Amino acid sequence: MQVLFLGTSHGVPEERQFCSGVLLRSGDHTYLIDAGAPVSALLRRYHIEHESVRGVFVTHMHDDHFTGLVEFSALLTWYFKKADPEILLPEQKGIDLLDYWLDTMYGADRRPLRMRVYEPGVIFDDGCLRVTARPTQHMPHANAFVCEMEGKRLLFTGDMSGSYAEYPSLLNGEQFNLVVCEGAHHSPYSECAEIFAPTRTDRLLVTHYTPAHGEAVKAFAKRMPFPCALAYDGMTVEL
Repeated sequence: MQVLFLGTSHGVPEERQFCSGVLLRSGDHTYLIDAGAPVSALLRRYHIEHESVRGVFVTHMHDDHFTGLVEFSALLTWYFKKADPEILLPEQKGIDLLDYWLDTMYGADRRPLRMRVYEPGVIFDDGCLRVTARPTQHMPHANAFVCEMEGKRLLFTGDMSGSYAEYPSLLNGEQFNLVVCEGAHHSPYSECAEIFAPTRTDRLLVTHYTPAHGEAVKAFAKRMPFPCALAYDGMTVEL
């Protein structure tokens, strides 16, 4: 399986970083986790067909995790008409917003999309990818995702609280092949190092960070008992 980072920035796009977005691939199956990045444009850049996208999963309804989904949904309505992903959002308000926008543009001619609200627990399983949502304390209806594909287990923390107090509960004592952790809301490379050191993972990548964090993450990484580094836009990880 392949993990492609579409956007790794904190809440604001930077010169070399889009906002949050990660793509998972297995054969001709593609899935999106968060859509703060301009996901439709990036799918084209990386020569990935919209029709291959089977699911879109949004961790929470902040703009830097959601706004790329507006264009993506619009293009599915009138251009990529054979694409038929499930779009899973944590709040009905997100579906209502997309419905209003699509109705405004296309009215009765709009194509219905498969959108639904999810709750914590197993939210998706198509035989290729299984996704479990675990709540974080970042805001109401914010979640992390445990993704299982090709016998591999990944944790995407989404955004957490300032203290990262919920991080151990997201791990749940389990073993992971990859943990992707946000680094915007509290420095995980200083006083929080003790929270992350017990992680049972083959590798940890820090995303959702400012460019100024680079050297601090390198210092933090040296304290971890497993490989740890910054993710970056366009980074591809093979598992």
